[in-house]
Amino acid sequence: MKSRNHRLMNLPARHWVVLAALLLLAAIGGCIALLSSSHQDSGMVKNQVFSARGFRTEYPAGWKLVARHSGANTTFYALTSAAASVDSAGVPPPGVIAVNIDVIPAPVLGGGASGADTIQDLAARLVATPSTATDLRLVKSVHRVSLGGHAAGGVIYSYSYDGTRNFQKDVVTAHGHAAVFVELDTQHRLSQEGNVALRTIVGHWDWTGGPLVSPHGTRPRRGPEAPAPTQSG
Repeated sequence: MKSRNHRLMNLPARHWVVLAALLLLAAIGGCIALLSSSHQDSGMVKNQVFSARGFRTEYPAGWKLVARHSGANTTFYALTSAAASVDSAGVPPPGVIAVNIDVIPAPVLGGGASGADTIQDLAARLVATPSTATDLRLVKSVHRVSLGGHAAGGVIYSYSYDGTRNFQKDVVTAHGHAAVFVELDTQHRLSQEGNVALRTIVGHWDWTGGPLVSPHGTRPRRGPEAPAPTQSG
């Protein structure tokens, strides 16, 4: 009785061609699957979870929480793309992207901080640019967006600050007896990467219940001292 190997050796030439082609296809398929798996593994970089009083969200991997202040006037958090602090206006150093989160009690605002019909007015009242900013331009006026399922107001500015062209984008809403705004601050050349980070934070925002801050204080972290902007067009 002939062995299996002997029978394989006696296969017609056309069968060997077919067998070789099948083996080649199998090898190519295996390489593709391996590369695909490697690509998926390398791309699975998880966001970081950020939990605070009254809300939770996620922010990009590798970013740092560089500030967490809670006082009578505001609760302030600063998330940055590198281990670099933001200044008193919430602006990071050149080359760094920052997303600042402010939670401000209603009495500090000198008016209400609830109700969908007040959101755009709230954004117009609350959002400010640095007092030393120059060539201030309103890139997009107050418009409706959302934060954690709540109606929110959005506004975008561009300005020069310490010799650098900066980009600022705000999302403002009211929750309970407080106003909340999430602000992107970075150089204009980094606005695209900054927008991706802001979408991550806003897109994962979830209200967890309970008051955001104690309802007392006198004024917000920064006021609208900057010069009036010109409409960008």
